[in-house]
Amino acid sequence: MAFEFNPVTMTRFSPELVRTQTDAVINTQGGVFAYCATGRRRNMLWAFEFAYQRAPDDLIQQAGRAGMDISSMKDRLERIYQSGRHY
Repeated sequence: MAFEFNPVTMTRFSPELVRTQTDAVINTQGGVFAYCATGRRRNMLWAFEFAYQRAPDDLIQQAGRAGMDISSMKDRLERIYQSGRHY
């Protein structure tokens, strides 16, 4: 088991933190367990990771199926999706 420390707070959220999380997931063999107390930051990182290539409604629906409402992020996700660039 490997451990990656990626301290994300709602006041400290950046493209670098998204990239750190993405790199950790890509470079991990096997399953990934991303923890945060409520799951919101974990879901935000996940959504920003894929926002450039997946429609916001798809991301919002998939997060909803996992029990997380990220609909408040729709405008940001839409801007990233339209730009075609990573967060």
